[in-house]
Amino acid sequence: LSSPDGQATSPEVQIGAGGVPLAAWEELDNGLLTARVARLGGETPTIACTDLDRAGGESAGPRLAGGSAPMAALVDLDRNEIRLARVP
Repeated sequence: LSSPDGQATSPEVQIGAGGVPLAAWEELDNGLLTARVARLGGETPTIACTDLDRAGGESAGPRLAGGSAPMAALVDLDRNEIRLARVP
């Protein structure tokens, strides 16, 4: 799931709605720390990961919350805040 040349850490897996596994991790990508998520199954599995940070920003520490509308809490390092992002 992570980039072949990236440095990924802090993986987490949760079960979402309908038993679909979700994964979250943080990865160093082009010098920026990025929180990422992926759906691992279901009708529309994610082939590539989704970045949760704002374009050109840094984020870390993603934690998943499953359910019918899965979310991830993450630390927005640019704004020094914790925020929620929908898992696509």
